[in-house]
Amino acid sequence: MRCYVYALEQDFWNSSLQRPFNAPAIKIYPACYCPPICPSRMDWICLSIFNLKRKAPSHRRQTIHQIRLCAAVSAHRCSLAKEPLLELRHLRGFIALAEELHFARAAERLHIEQSPLSRTIKELELEFGAQLFDRSSRGTRLTWPGEVLVNDVRRIFQAVEQARSNVQAAVAGYRGTVRVALSDGVLPQRLSAILARCREQEPEVEIRLYEVSLSQQLRGLREDCFDVGFARSCAVGRGLIATPVWRTPLTVAMPARHPLLALKHVPMLEVLRYPLVLFDPKTHTGLSEQIEQLLRDTQVNVSVVERVSSPEVMLSLVAAGYGIGLACEAQMALCQSQEIITRPLAGEPPLLTSYLLHGEAILSEHLQRFVNRVTECDIASDGLKRGAA
Repeated sequence: MRCYVYALEQDFWNSSLQRPFNAPAIKIYPACYCPPICPSRMDWICLSIFNLKRKAPSHRRQTIHQIRLCAAVSAHRCSLAKEPLLELRHLRGFIALAEELHFARAAERLHIEQSPLSRTIKELELEFGAQLFDRSSRGTRLTWPGEVLVNDVRRIFQAVEQARSNVQAAVAGYRGTVRVALSDGVLPQRLSAILARCREQEPEVEIRLYEVSLSQQLRGLREDCFDVGFARSCAVGRGLIATPVWRTPLTVAMPARHPLLALKHVPMLEVLRYPLVLFDPKTHTGLSEQIEQLLRDTQVNVSVVERVSSPEVMLSLVAAGYGIGLACEAQMALCQSQEIITRPLAGEPPLLTSYLLHGEAILSEHLQRFVNRVTECDIASDGLKRGAA
């Protein structure tokens, strides 16, 4: 195969740069030198030969690389008929280079030299018959086939990690597993009660928790990376079911000595006269959507001074006097600070809903029992019981 590829490269460079193209150029593929190339690949190669002369020099090199790759892959696959090439080391090298986009950094990350990494990438490109990286003097970047492969390879490693966890759980004595994804919808009080009940009633079933964004949760549920999930959004799309499991009132967090503390129940319109500290929709997608919808319903222009990624940052900014925070009552109940005081909203306060998400397929027995515990679990808290119908 080496002689074949070398002869192919040499003849293409001579043909493309030193003498004009003509039909006999196809003679660089004598059948005695290499395994036969399938007709569809030969047609593509011939077409590229005749078009190569018209290309600019920079594009010409890229096309030559593609021709070499396309021609070599047929011979390469024939040599691998009895021995598959693709191994996890190839995929690890690919992911490292795809994330670093630098051969030296990727090799250092893998604790290997650059030359083995280069060979690994070339073998992977031959296996798939596609150029995965565009290498130039300006750097390394993923091609479109490479970008497509990245997502598939990440799913492969997730499956490998899942298999490892399943085996370890079986060794530890567990007879089943429930994979629970947590976005911005689960309350600490409710989660602890659910986990305690699961351990008490079914200790042989392992509960695994994954903190992810809403988009990651939805994708993971569809790709069978998670069994169920908690979120604040019911916009889950086709293939998933969102069941409301509890509701909690919206409450106001204010710094000590704020003028509105004179009121035991604060009207929403009074709150909106002050700057607000709200959750960032990137990290609290569902919760942010619900609060933003409530604000739009008031038809009042609001001033948002900051968007935060955690309740702790919100409380810090509120205590510093940046603005007033809007959050669910159960979250604020965990706040033990003399610098922060919460007040309920006047009238019938808006309710923030949390949802249990899972696929439409029939649930396994232990997964169905978990869902039943979630819907039946009751916390002795007025804020959690309110509006639970």
